[in-house]
Parts: sequence; C-alpha cells; structure tokens
Amino acid sequence: MNTMTEPLAEESPDPVAAPGRVLGPHPVVTTAERAMTIHKNAAHDLAQRISSGQRITARHLVTGARAQTLRDWWSTIARNGREEGLDAVQVLVRYSRWIGTYLVIDRPTPPQSGDETASDPARAEDELALMHIEYGLALLMRSAAREFLETASVFLPRATGARRRSDDRGLLDGQEAE
Repeated sequence: MNTMTEPLAEESPDPVAAPGRVLGPHPVVTTAERAMTIHKNAAHDLAQRISSGQRITARHLVTGARAQTLRDWWSTIARNGREEGLDAVQVLVRYSRWIGTYLVIDRPTPPQSGDETASDPARAEDELALMHIEYGLALLMRSAAREFLETASVFLPRATGARRRSDDRGLLDGQEAE
C-alpha cells in the first residue's frame, strides 16, 4: 500500500495488487511535477512575450520567479527522497525547516546617504531601485514559502505533530528555532 512513510519512489509496489502492477507516483512527486508544469508555462509565457516584443510587467516576473522557486523546492524534495530513500515526512520536515526561514523578511538597508550618493543622483536612483527589488524578492520568497508550507502540511500526518504553527515563523510543531 502506498503510504506517506514509503520512500519517494516514482512508483511503489502495491502488495495487494496483482504481481507486476504498481501504484502511481507518490503525492509529493506529483506535486513536484505539477510545480514543474506551472514553471514551464510561466517561462514559456515570458519567452513568448520577449520574442514578440510585448511589454514584460512586474507581475510576469514575479509569477515566473515564484513558479521557479516552488519548482526548485518541490523538485529538490522529490529528488532527494528518491536518491536517499527517505520517506515523505522525513524529507518534508527537513526542507520545511529551511524553507520556513524565508517567512522572516530581513529589511533591506536604506540607500547609502552622504557624499557617495549625493554627488551622483544616478547612483542614488540605482541604490533606491536595488533596495526595492531586494525587498520585493524577500516578499516573493516569503509568499512562496507560505504556499509551500501550506501544501506540505497536507502531506504531513497529524499523528506526527508536524502541523504548522499559527505564529507564521515557518516552524513545524515540535521544532525549535535554530
């Protein structure tokens, strides 16, 4: 029977099924495949817009970056589970700890003031733009982490005590901040 504690194999044998029959992919693998498809569609959309000379908006970039981030995280989990022979709970708990750190946004430092930027308005604009982009990327990672942890919580059985805390620190119940 395909349970959440089986290794993340592409296909797991079903001892009850007829010999030679296998179950479909593990739900985490299916989630990784879905994340890959969403990323592929977002990347294709961006490529089409660029090749046809259409305007690229911040929304297009954020959609693509978020899709790539989620694809990378889910693919890493599926790959590591298969390569290491770990079960879904072990892999998800390990990576949820790390991904949960993105829920804490480090405030970017304000643009430098003083002689360096005051004498060069273009540099001051660049510094301000970089600060906003850094903050935007932090928000994007936070949003992706929140979505990832919500999805991961579906795979974590309540019996393990591995439910997300409501304090939004990205830790699973029973885990301590490092």
